[in-house]
Amino acid sequence: MLRLLYDIIFQRRLYYYDHKHHCGNFFLSGNIFIGKPSNTVLSDIIPNYRYILYFDSDDSSSILQIDKWFEFGFLKKSSALIIFNQHRSVRKHYFKYLVDNEYNFAAICDYRNFLLPKGTIVFYVFNSITNPYVINSTDSHHIFIGHGESDKAASVNPMMKMYDAILVSGDIAKRRLVEHGIVASSDQERRIIRIGLPSVGPLFKSGKGALEKMETTLLYAPTWEGSLASQAYSSLDNDLSLIHI
Repeated sequence: MLRLLYDIIFQRRLYYYDHKHHCGNFFLSGNIFIGKPSNTVLSDIIPNYRYILYFDSDDSSSILQIDKWFEFGFLKKSSALIIFNQHRSVRKHYFKYLVDNEYNFAAICDYRNFLLPKGTIVFYVFNSITNPYVINSTDSHHIFIGHGESDKAASVNPMMKMYDAILVSGDIAKRRLVEHGIVASSDQERRIIRIGLPSVGPLFKSGKGALEKMETTLLYAPTWEGSLASQAYSSLDNDLSLIHI
């Protein structure tokens, strides 16, 4: 009964926060989350922002994958609304992190009758099972930006066929998507957009410790090691002394 009351009182509520105007329907007192009833609906909030960034993850570290798109200038915090699925296990952590780092956000859990206003631009960081609920708003523009690239299976997830456009770092990623049938060869110029890799941009900026563009430089960036043996792509366990430059 207590769990049912929790779901009714908390889980079926939209939580919203706007940093610039310091408004929303909840507040934080220290580390204590306190929700307040509100009649706010998502369709009333979204038109106040230029674009949406959507993600769904119950891993508390996933929130860090969002930072790089804002930290390095690809997206602007004041123009974006982050919408995420409010998992009970990480909800308070996400709320505090987003408030502390000056993001605008809306936390949802009820996807019934979920509909975005016409023309909404939505960026996706993960291929999550709730993404289709958002993509069901066919009058909006759905763009996959991801959170990294490599030759692992996640980079050619069949779910990526759903998006109107996919942003990639370069030609290798573009060829990968075509070769695996994610994007038709005849459609690649329209649906695959090369933007480079914003998260490594600061390495090439002038200043102390920065890399000079004319230097021969190897950037070693091991990928995530999957939870399954078949997805253990990381090379950190290998003998790095075997690498000769």
